[in-house]
Amino acid sequence: MLNTNPIQDSHDDTLRIYTLGRFCVRRGDRIISSEARRSYKLWELFKFIISNRDRSVHGDTIIESLWPEQDYNDNRNSLHSMIYRLRQLIDNNCHNTHSVSSITFSAGTYAWNENSNCWLDAVRFEQLCVAARQASSNDPSQSINLYLEAIDVYKGDYLPELAYTEWTIPLRNYYHRLYVNAVQEVISLLVKSDNHEKVIGICEKAIQVEFYKEEIHAAYLCALIKDGNIAQARSHYEYASSVFHKEMGIDLKNVLPYFSSLHELEHKPASSDLTVIQKHLDKAVQPPGCMLCNPDVFRFLYKTELRRSERSGQPVFLAMFVLDLDSIGKDADPRECMDLLHRTLTINLRRGDVVCPWNDSQYLLLLTGLDADQAVKAINRIQHSFESNCKHQVKLTNDVKPIILTHL
Repeated sequence: MLNTNPIQDSHDDTLRIYTLGRFCVRRGDRIISSEARRSYKLWELFKFIISNRDRSVHGDTIIESLWPEQDYNDNRNSLHSMIYRLRQLIDNNCHNTHSVSSITFSAGTYAWNENSNCWLDAVRFEQLCVAARQASSNDPSQSINLYLEAIDVYKGDYLPELAYTEWTIPLRNYYHRLYVNAVQEVISLLVKSDNHEKVIGICEKAIQVEFYKEEIHAAYLCALIKDGNIAQARSHYEYASSVFHKEMGIDLKNVLPYFSSLHELEHKPASSDLTVIQKHLDKAVQPPGCMLCNPDVFRFLYKTELRRSERSGQPVFLAMFVLDLDSIGKDADPRECMDLLHRTLTINLRRGDVVCPWNDSQYLLLLTGLDADQAVKAINRIQHSFESNCKHQVKLTNDVKPIILTHL
């Protein structure tokens, strides 16, 4: 049975599973996920079972979903032992002698035991969103509190360490959509009560998670203006306009026309005080996802990451995508194909990855924090996503290799 109590103490036998923004499994003071931390396949199996907690999954389905490229018989034999190890990790050291096994097995299928004493942040987040929506018409104050609690539970993407794993994408998108809806709904309720200060705080956090939502920027700017922060509103509008235009090709003057004359409301003088400048830099909102840059900046970052890799020993990968413009049919626009590739890259890459439009048919990427297999999987997933969404017959090729120090 799912425990909805968010409070935890050292004597609490509830198994607490955190999946939003980070992965952590704990019971009381014991952080279980830090044990056997090198057993990547073991915890990948656990995450898969948790993600499919509402149904039983056949062992063959688990193997095909998690390890399709590995030997089937070897994985089939090791699956049972991994389930046993998971049960030992999760169920041991539970003070309740009447506790049940967290993972059940029946007729060749595995399932998460719905009667286990478990708290899952994703489930709690969903419950709070549903309760807040139901209370919005009859009890706005209660709805606001529930939405705020839900937003606080959401720490980021679902299982972010599996960003390139296909079976996590539907759930990641679902919880992200719930979060954006919760933010918009609570902002609407707070605006009605003229609580502009609260709106500002919510928007500043939300923009870190979902930068490309014009409605959140509009609410943020309105709240800043009504709270008297004209200079901050103008600064944010100019910054957001620049990012939207550069990375999305969107002119915010057309989307948010009422804010285009903010510079006329107050002129912000230049400051020679480094402390003031530092505070302004600290407040700057950075867009989520990968970094897009021009070739000159890319060359600089390439050399920087190369030196860092040489010092740390951690690999950095240079990847390339090339559109064969000669393969594009007469009815297709090359710019449309490049725009699709651009969107595919920005959607599928992570914060910290670097993307550069190298020329009119080529993109270069810098990928960090991955091993060789993960880098290849990431590139192949982008390739598959592009080919699935492209309406035209066009050839896209890719390559990826670790960068090696020669001479700088």
